[in-house]
Amino acid sequence: MQTVLPKLSTSSLTKKQINKVVYTPEIYLVNINLDGQDCQAVVKEIQFHAVKDNVLHVDFYQVNPTKPIVMGVPIAPTGLAEGVRAGGKLVTMVRKLKVRATVDAIPEKLTIDVTSLGLGKSIKCGDLSYEGLELVTPKEVVVVTVKMTRAAMGAAAAAAAARSNSAFLCNPYVPVPPRVLAFFIPLSQYPHLATQSWP
Repeated sequence: MQTVLPKLSTSSLTKKQINKVVYTPEIYLVNINLDGQDCQAVVKEIQFHAVKDNVLHVDFYQVNPTKPIVMGVPIAPTGLAEGVRAGGKLVTMVRKLKVRATVDAIPEKLTIDVTSLGLGKSIKCGDLSYEGLELVTPKEVVVVTVKMTRAAMGAAAAAAAARSNSAFLCNPYVPVPPRVLAFFIPLSQYPHLATQSWP
């Protein structure tokens, strides 16, 4: 949790100060002065202009250092996933996860190690845990995944075909169909066969 803008007065908020808190992936703990009394708060809700997209209204939520709050914390994947090395693409499905904790225990970001993530595999919220934090986001929510690109799909198909051929050639227990040999015998050389009645 970062502390910025040490003291904001409700009568002197500037557009630059508001933008610094709003247009960022970081979480800011803001000290606001209300009628001469300092209090700590975090951004709760932001209202934007429908056309110009500029900030119209910001709601702040006053926090108590001893009481837990629920906040969305940005995720930060780290490491080079195995699936990416194999030609896949790492895709972030959600930008933030909701956590419940006291304000001093909430980190600036949630680090997620994706090094062992293979092709077609995903990390769900239920697979994650952080000391001192309770994850509020549903466990079944997919956080990051490695999707197969066309190149990776082609390489995987070629590798599977190669393994299949290798297993067939190297397996001594694979039955080999016997050869069928056909012999044509002239009946003129065996007259008794020509006159014999066959069932």
